[in-house]
Amino acid sequence: QLAVCLQNGRVQIFSVSATSFASKTTFALKGGVLGTCARYTREGTQLAVGREDGKIDLFKGASYSLATTLKGGHEGSVGQIDWELGGGTMRSNSYVDPKEIAYWKFSEGKHARVRDPSLCRDTQWSDERCRIGWSHQGLL
Repeated sequence: QLAVCLQNGRVQIFSVSATSFASKTTFALKGGVLGTCARYTREGTQLAVGREDGKIDLFKGASYSLATTLKGGHEGSVGQIDWELGGGTMRSNSYVDPKEIAYWKFSEGKHARVRDPSLCRDTQWSDERCRIGWSHQGLL
């Protein structure tokens, strides 16, 4: 699956394979805000969509129903999202001033912002899309 944030406040999902590329579904973000980035967990069970207002919407797997909205992580728009290999931790960056990183833990349908980032220092991420993080110290 490929999720693309459109400039009309909608998110379009594409089904992608080696031989085809087809639109699967499209849905709007609540409140008419623009999506700025989108990332699936490695297993594809959740989709996180960063928003221009600093919040992150989490959607459930194939139904794309809104599970929750994460608030209080960023003052500016969300620029990147990374998931931990196991999907239990997520990090997000805001790359406009103030440049911020936020860590989030997920367990049994609940979520919480990690206030001590050193607790996530040794986390293995599925990739390194976030520009701000332990592995990028001193690069900005």
